[in-house]
This record gives sequence, structure tokens and C-alpha cells, in this order.
Amino acid sequence: VFSFTVGSRLAPQESYINKFIHELRRDCIKPASAESSYLFESHNSLALYTLQILCFASGHRAVSDPCFDLNCFDLTTNTLLIEDKVVSSSHAARLAWLPPLAISQLELYLSHLRSLSRLVRAANPVLANQIWAVTEADSPHPIPLFFFLQDRDGDLGWMRIQPSILKSRMSDKWEL
Repeated sequence: VFSFTVGSRLAPQESYINKFIHELRRDCIKPASAESSYLFESHNSLALYTLQILCFASGHRAVSDPCFDLNCFDLTTNTLLIEDKVVSSSHAARLAWLPPLAISQLELYLSHLRSLSRLVRAANPVLANQIWAVTEADSPHPIPLFFFLQDRDGDLGWMRIQPSILKSRMSDKWEL
């Protein structure tokens, strides 16, 4: 019987990955509250959960604005164009296949964004239009597909997802 390892032998144990996924999922299904911060927390948790599924499924590395645009996805072939290892102009992107679970989660996230757009319209119509626009493949995308919501001195706004922000949000869940 032949047994060999491809790639690094340094790999997280399955139980560690399962615990990480469980904690991300738990954050997504916290009970609703009347507090305005609930909207921020729920969206940010769902964005993080969806992004981590896509990163695990595609091997996408932590970069600013990962999976920036809906046009990076081909939902008919279940592929994702990734630009996370840019070495030169001829080696700027690669194609990754996405399993059905990742595609399904992406579709749920897009549905969430459409609902979120309707929810924030009264507080910030400009942001609502920007959020809706990222869900439309043929429309200009004024903000990244994945973003966090934040309160900016009483104004609802969005924040780029950067490696430092991912690290701080996940430090208690993912130590690698």
C-alpha cells in the first residue's frame, strides 16, 4: 500500500477546522435583537462565514478585498478567478473550481445583500444602491462584494475586508 502527502505536512486537524466552522456558523445565527448593532453584527458574521467558505474551497489567500467582484465568479461553470499571488502581469490570476456548497453559500449571500439593501435604504440610500449594485453582474460595482458594515459617528458605512481586519475578527477562532 502506497501512502504519500502532497504539499505541506503542516495542516490543521479536522477537529480544529470543524470547531472553526461551528464558531463562524454560531455567530451567524445569534438571536435577533432590537439593537441597531445587530444589523452590523449579522451582516459582518455572514460576510465572514461566506468568505471563509470560498477561501477554504478555492485556496484563496488573505488579501485586501478578496473575491472583489461578482464578475470574478462564473456561476454556470462554478469557477472563480483569483488574483492573490500577483507576481507579474503574465502571472496575475488563476482559475479555481468551487464545489456546490460554496456556490450555494454565495447565492445565499447575494440574496442577503439584496435584503440588506432594502433594510438600509432609509438610513443610507447611497449605500443601499451600492449594495444592490454589487449583486448585479452587468452593473458597475462601487464597493467590494465582501465588506463589513460599520457605524461612522452615527452614519452607516462599509469597510474593506483586509488581512489585518480578518486577523483581529478571527483571532479567537483561528490561530493559524
